Amino acid sequence: MRIRTKSTVLAALFAAIFPLLLLAEQTTQIDVKVDGMVCGSCVQAIKKSFLEHDSIESTKVSLSTDQATLTLKQGMEIEDDQIRAIIKEAGYQPGEIARKKLNSAEDN
Repeated sequence: MRIRTKSTVLAALFAAIFPLLLLAEQTTQIDVKVDGMVCGSCVQAIKKSFLEHDSIESTKVSLSTDQATLTLKQGMEIEDDQIRAIIKEAGYQPGEIARKKLNSAEDN
C-alpha cells in the first residue's frame, strides 16, 4: 500500500510539473515581411538592426522571400510595434507579422 501511495503521488507531481516544463522550453519564432530590400547589404542591415535588440536570439533574413525570421531568447518578448519600428528605422517597410511557439527540440 505504501508503494502504491508513493507511485500515485509521484504520478500526480509529474502530471502537474510536466506542462510547466514544456512551456519553459518554448521559444517564440516571428516571421515578418520586409518590403524594400534589394541587395545583400539590405539583408545585413536588417539582421544587424534586429540583433541589437536584447530579446532577439537570432535572425534569418531572406532577400528572395522578403522575409525576416526572428527567434527570441527564451522567456523574452518583443511587441509587434517594436518590430515595425526597428524595420522602419533601418529604412524599410514592415509587412505582415506571424508568431509561433517552438519547443527547444524543434529549434535545431
